[in-house]
Amino acid sequence: LLIISFGGSFDGHVLREVTTIPQNVSWGQFGYYLAICGVLISSSSSALGSLFGGSRVLQAVARDKIFPACFDRLGYGTRKGDEPIIAVLVTWFISQCLLFIGGINLIAPIATAFFCLSYATVNLCCFLLCVSGVTNFRPIFRFYNKWTALLGLVLSLCIMFYVDLLFAALCLLFEICIFGFLVFSNGDGGRSDTDWGDVGQSVMFHQLRKYLLVLNQRNIEKHSKLWRPHILLFVDNHQLSLIDFCNNIKKGGLYIIGSVIHAKYLEDAVGAQLLSKIHEEWNAFITRNKLKAFPQISISASQLEPFLAYQNLLSLAGLGPMKANTVVLPLWSAAAVSQPGVTRRISAYQNLGD
Repeated sequence: LLIISFGGSFDGHVLREVTTIPQNVSWGQFGYYLAICGVLISSSSSALGSLFGGSRVLQAVARDKIFPACFDRLGYGTRKGDEPIIAVLVTWFISQCLLFIGGINLIAPIATAFFCLSYATVNLCCFLLCVSGVTNFRPIFRFYNKWTALLGLVLSLCIMFYVDLLFAALCLLFEICIFGFLVFSNGDGGRSDTDWGDVGQSVMFHQLRKYLLVLNQRNIEKHSKLWRPHILLFVDNHQLSLIDFCNNIKKGGLYIIGSVIHAKYLEDAVGAQLLSKIHEEWNAFITRNKLKAFPQISISASQLEPFLAYQNLLSLAGLGPMKANTVVLPLWSAAAVSQPGVTRRISAYQNLGD
């Protein structure tokens, strides 16, 4: 209300140039000093809140180890109360450096740009979480939806660029650089063990599910120019030459690497861990060799009759209209029969046509 009343009582030149408006419009000398006390108290409260709030953020970020090791000292906290002493000193030092700019009108655009960028980032996160439809995102705001989050994002960016175009562009570039650094430095093998969940993966899953529902398999395979091989390869081990050959001939189609294991390995928790480990090994093999494929593991009820597991792979491999239309089997040879595990595979292939 105070800001609205000031905006309706004074013109723009006075609001920009005169910094003592509260004192000038106060009633008498008592009101003059009362306004000064109010300005001092509110300014000190905001400064202390920003100082200690920013220090807590620095402490939490340092403990997540998403930045280089030289920032780990910022995560220090006292034994009593876990107060971020070092982070407070660093925040205070940054504040003192900004004071040397020499004018509040030069500091205000910088602070405004970073605040607007923070609000824009929060609104962007809310919009993406709402669009992706994740189940654990349940805002309690009564008048909230994805469009209000998008509106907040647009308004924050517009205000940021309206206040100062140069500072807004620099702040946006600074945030993009930090985001790029965090993405590339905290991938596989990064220092941080914290997993916050990737909202990008959630959005891609939502879009993939939507497109799979509208994808019509009959229309795809109706014309020969739209046909492409969707390969299902049966292998029991990492036969790189055969796997790489199928990866080259798929021509943008679906590629599934099918493997069968025995059910006797899954009788206890150790067996379940073994199944998970085999799946992880296939994923690591696919990533290491830069293959565009999906591993699919089936369970054989008996070591003598594993063809049922291969039949399950034939009928269940894929999702929706994305089904395999080409099956690739390793070439049988007499020399291969003596290799461990090959007899089981060859007998299964022979029974597939029965």
